[in-house]
Amino acid sequence: MRKGKLKFASMIVAYNEERLIKGCLSGLTDLFNIVGISTPWCGEHKGFDRTEQYAREMGAYIFKQNFKTEGEQRTAISKFAKEKGYDYIFVIDADEYYRRESIQNAMKFIEEHPAKRYDIDREYNFWKNENWEIIPRISKVRLFCVPTGTVFPGYRNVNVPKLIMPTNVILYHFSYVGPDERILSKITHFSHANEIRKGWYENVWKKWTPEMENIHVTGDGSHFKKAIPFRCPLDIKRRYHLQ
Repeated sequence: MRKGKLKFASMIVAYNEERLIKGCLSGLTDLFNIVGISTPWCGEHKGFDRTEQYAREMGAYIFKQNFKTEGEQRTAISKFAKEKGYDYIFVIDADEYYRRESIQNAMKFIEEHPAKRYDIDREYNFWKNENWEIIPRISKVRLFCVPTGTVFPGYRNVNVPKLIMPTNVILYHFSYVGPDERILSKITHFSHANEIRKGWYENVWKKWTPEMENIHVTGDGSHFKKAIPFRCPLDIKRRYHLQ
């Protein structure tokens, strides 16, 4: 929480993200953090890992309830935060890392510019590990914060006018990072599981070389043109390796 005009929370929807959850939460110390634990929206549930345990150790509130869709889970957490008296909720996944100062910059911006939706302008997407960055860089398309009580009709999206966060709010995104088993679990269980292009895991993820292009998991892959070497900030790198 933060002393000021508005009260801020975060929702972190996390299915078996024990490798990433500590690093994610370590940058969110000024927020009331709600970690949503549910059986997966897609695919077969074979058991939970230590995500809940690690999130509790980091001081997060655990919202444990099973949902059939991403929209239902995000809506339930959003409404819960409103019931608890919070004004805005940051929408953050376990593989999304922010520095504390970025969250503070975001809260200040929201207090000065009220809106129904805020998106991220500056984002670094990693590939395989913290030493490779996906290009071209993505901007202005990722929902980041909404008023509590917001209803999510599906996925991580709300069809309302949006403001773009200033460039001093930076996302370090570890979406396609980690061992093979994490990536296989991700593409099997997340909301876009039925959109995965055929053979991506075997022919792109497992056989990737730096020369490879069009590596995105959906469509023709061109959304991610390729991965290039990246010098990850030391503090983000250390958080990534928290376990």
